[in-house]
Amino acid sequence: MLTPVDHWLRETFLLETHFYCLRLPEKVPSGVKVRELPNSPTSKYRYRLIARSNRSSDQIVKKMNEEGLMFATQVVEKKTPLKPLIAPKGGSVLLNVFWMFSFMGLTFGALKLVKTMSNDEVFVENLRGAVALFMETGEP
Repeated sequence: MLTPVDHWLRETFLLETHFYCLRLPEKVPSGVKVRELPNSPTSKYRYRLIARSNRSSDQIVKKMNEEGLMFATQVVEKKTPLKPLIAPKGGSVLLNVFWMFSFMGLTFGALKLVKTMSNDEVFVENLRGAVALFMETGEP
């Protein structure tokens, strides 16, 4: 189950939009990479424009529609070493972080409780007596 934060992380850091067209628009928005595709008889497109943000994608679509250019789009995942952190196979980053902090909080609380109880001499004496009594009888 993905949360809105997980969707935002994936859109921002993992996904990019590729636009394929035969002719470039007059002005390409900033932040957009233009790649010329190899010229072959089977190739339908001549250029690939790579937009890494939603704003850039919207600007390209608007510009191409204004100029009446035909284009195709494809959303692809970037090749980044951060992918396992941003989009783990197990599901949500936010939920993984939540459970990690919950576990750390419970562990810290348990250790603090043990430390507090071990500093209380009356509690330690009662515990020693209970353990000794248990060891003598051998029964719970």
